[in-house]
Amino acid sequence: MALWQSLSPAQQFEVIARDEEAGFQSGIAPQETMAERLARVRRL
Repeated sequence: MALWQSLSPAQQFEVIARDEEAGFQSGIAPQETMAERLARVRRL
């Protein structure tokens, strides 16, 4: 947690973006945008 907090907001964003992209490319993450996911969950 200390390492994460030591990153700037821009660096945190880059880590998140990199990890999300890796998830999409690996097939682990669902192939939907956050907006699509929220819309799907709200319909339930």
